[in-house]
Amino acid sequence: MGLVIRTNPLTVRGPDLAIFEKRTIVEREGFVHSAPQLVAEVLAPGEDLSRRLADYAALGVPEVWVVSPEARTVEILYLDNGFLRTSHILASGVLTPKLFPQVSVDIAKIWPD
Repeated sequence: MGLVIRTNPLTVRGPDLAIFEKRTIVEREGFVHSAPQLVAEVLAPGEDLSRRLADYAALGVPEVWVVSPEARTVEILYLDNGFLRTSHILASGVLTPKLFPQVSVDIAKIWPD
């Protein structure tokens, strides 16, 4: 399912993972027209996510995780004055989304042995 960033010109993104609170989802014609509370993107070697991050910021996504299998890190970005800004880059520890404090992800368990 595509995430509509803007309608003119039509710009749709398909994040690797998008998490919503059910009550906030606005779906029309097979597309989501609302911001998820959390997006995760898995970074491919050499990939530039700057355009995607700008689109997520424009949509109002409050938190983005950029997962780098190559570096074995997770970059955590938060929306701040219309821009997604890096808060932390973690190689270990536990991730807890701001809007879902009951959830925890052990970074060490993301990577295959």
